[in-house]
Amino acid sequence: MLESRDLIESFNILDGIKFKLNEVLIKGVESLSNENLSELIELKQKFETINFSTLSQLLNSFLLKIEQLSHPPVSNDLKRELSKDILKMITYARMFEKVMTLESVKKIIKRED
Repeated sequence: MLESRDLIESFNILDGIKFKLNEVLIKGVESLSNENLSELIELKQKFETINFSTLSQLLNSFLLKIEQLSHPPVSNDLKRELSKDILKMITYARMFEKVMTLESVKKIIKRED
């Protein structure tokens, strides 16, 4: 089980990825700048640090596909794949948040017993 400080950091990292990915969904993948990409790479590294390997792998796959955007023409299939990847990562982030919340509640209940 994560300690309180680690738990808060994990929630913050998950919030960060959801925010960034929602931003990409709204603006479109073509709108990603080098700054956005470096933020996503930083988040990927944070996922690796806190052992969220599933999200790290999904984000890595997404970043590899993003590189293909710089080699026109960009297929509609690639855009669909990127959109699916974004939605999948947001879903996983939400799922991890729910699990962490449940684990935190269990820990609090055990302390009160």
